[in-house]
Amino acid sequence: MERIFPKLYRFTHEPYPGVTKECYHYFYLLLRKQGNLFIGHCQYGSNVEKFFDEIDELGGISDQFVAHYFDAHKKVNDALYVHFGCKLHYHEEARKILRSKTKCPEIEFGDDGVRLGQDFRVFPFPGSRPGRTILWWQSGGKGFLFTGHSIRSSEQEWQVDYSPYAKPHLRPQIDELSKLRIDYTMPTRSSDGYEQFHELTKETKRSFAETIAIRTMTRAEFVRATEEDRNVVRGERCAVNKNRVTQKAVEAEARLIRDCWKAVWVQTNHR
Repeated sequence: MERIFPKLYRFTHEPYPGVTKECYHYFYLLLRKQGNLFIGHCQYGSNVEKFFDEIDELGGISDQFVAHYFDAHKKVNDALYVHFGCKLHYHEEARKILRSKTKCPEIEFGDDGVRLGQDFRVFPFPGSRPGRTILWWQSGGKGFLFTGHSIRSSEQEWQVDYSPYAKPHLRPQIDELSKLRIDYTMPTRSSDGYEQFHELTKETKRSFAETIAIRTMTRAEFVRATEEDRNVVRGERCAVNKNRVTQKAVEAEARLIRDCWKAVWVQTNHR
């Protein structure tokens, strides 16, 4: 149990069984006046139970969240509910698989996501698996984005798993997310070559906005593009398992979205 920011604690579990020793997964405890929250990647279990007394001293846990059904685990989620009385929140599309993994009492949400007060949001983020989400929290004037399995950073590159055509009605939410303050991205897992968390600089804020834009571009924006630019974007979206955004793709998307993402550019450059 490690305090990494004034009101944010991280639990590290390592390594994945049968996988490289350089692979870790993380749980987070968010301290809030309205009730503490727990976010975690519990796929292979956890030793979080040995910290229950310390968590009690910090105010317990009012609610627990998973970014995807991969993150659920009977031993962990059920134990958290038994000790703290915290129900498990997840997207309704994850129900079938998630309910086979844990019987913890749940609170399902749909494509409207979740809003707890002014400081915590959950955004649906459809990708290669159903029910994926990302979570945003603001504390101490800083914005934290818990990226789950959907967004990863490595050597100032972003890998984003998002299917823009699966649910086009979510585009306004993605636009809203892009306008929120984001100072740190916090993954639920990392491996060799990936950061345990990333502090955004002016440069990586810009590249992050560009990458999100290229992965969430609407059909209308795609149609307006030149054939060369469309081919770049096609190539990026075909690489669904890699999701590496090349410099050429970033430059192409910057041309495509200059006008419709002007607000993002302004906010990015003035933080």
